[in-house]
Amino acid sequence: MNDLAACGEVSNNRLLYRRKRRGIDRYKKIKIAHPESNSLDSFQEDAMLISAQPLTPAAFEPFGQVFTAPEKPGLRDDIVMLSNLRQAAHPSIIVARVEPSSLPLTATVMERHRFSSQSFVPMNVSRYVVIVAPGMGDGSPDISKVRAFIAESGQGISYNPNTWHHGVTVLDQPADFAVFMWNDGTADDTEFLKLKESFEVREPA
Repeated sequence: MNDLAACGEVSNNRLLYRRKRRGIDRYKKIKIAHPESNSLDSFQEDAMLISAQPLTPAAFEPFGQVFTAPEKPGLRDDIVMLSNLRQAAHPSIIVARVEPSSLPLTATVMERHRFSSQSFVPMNVSRYVVIVAPGMGDGSPDISKVRAFIAESGQGISYNPNTWHHGVTVLDQPADFAVFMWNDGTADDTEFLKLKESFEVREPA
């Protein structure tokens, strides 16, 4: 196909091919082999672009829980399900300070905790990026179904066990989190995976 206008937007010798999936804009960024002639006879697939969406409990439900403080004085004790799947593991809380980054973000590595939930409680946070993917039959993350969210300062999250996610990325200013999970000190605590195909996450449109 040689008619670029029928495909999408051309910028910096790249074609952005757009499609909709579950209400999220997804793009394929394609290098144009012959930009002077607008030819797509040969091209190379590059990174998938994902537009981050506001974090809501409903949208995040397949991957875990979102929690916030009650609107009025009192307790909320029914919104987070903490899970431990190993008898020998012990609960642990760490406090992490994270330097701010900016979007777009190129993701090349994801991680999961197969036997424990992992909860992030914001202590001093502006906004942060939450990136998740469902698993496939072989246990690897399904990159074609990656979801990205922007969490606000008062929102905490808890990943379900075995949920593939990107490391926490904060925006605007340095951030402090309390992080809770179960560990036993072995390599099974956290598994990292270098992705065969990277993807990019951008600000909401």
